[in-house]
Amino acid sequence: MKKYLFLIIILLVTSSLFCFIKELDFTFSSGFTTSSISGKTIKISERGGYKYRADNGIQYGASAIYKKFDSFDIEGGLRYIEKGYQIYSLHHYHHYHHRHHYRFHRRRHEMFYDEFKSSYLDLFVRIKPDFGDGLEMHDLNIKLKPFLGLAYSHLLNSEDENINDWDATMSLGCEIIFSNRFILGLEYNKGMTNIFYDGRANTESFSTTFGILF
Repeated sequence: MKKYLFLIIILLVTSSLFCFIKELDFTFSSGFTTSSISGKTIKISERGGYKYRADNGIQYGASAIYKKFDSFDIEGGLRYIEKGYQIYSLHHYHHYHHRHHYRFHRRRHEMFYDEFKSSYLDLFVRIKPDFGDGLEMHDLNIKLKPFLGLAYSHLLNSEDENINDWDATMSLGCEIIFSNRFILGLEYNKGMTNIFYDGRANTESFSTTFGILF
């Protein structure tokens, strides 16, 4: 049922774009992501557990920007994005040291255990405040575009069998636009749903993107 709902949303967004085709600017972008799970440590016993760490991936996509409002723009689009995480096993032990008055000192050892990658198709919308014509520097126009966004993430593939097939994320970021053509973007995404069938955990990721504005 969720897959059909996702396809219906895509069709509605696509048809809406054609209605406003003359009012839109288009972008294509690609970049890199660093993502992890917000639950930092899984404690198994007093002697150890597991810890999540960040993993790297790629993303690319296209979007349309509606710019007819005076104080802000609205952007909507689709993108492919890879997210993942690494798992490290934690082991606690006590170290006996002669120089410290024969006392025991607790140590922690971390060892790489496994990594999992997942790929998503994101349907997103963003609100971007408009700060005017930008700054002119040596015939180069520079604009700053912060944004706040929401996205529905549909799982395409995952190496983790325990992961849910969808996620909802909130994003906060900023773009630097050079000469109304080239885009450099930074973005933070925070998952708002539990991505595992059992247990509590949320996704979080940082992205760096490079794009072209048409």
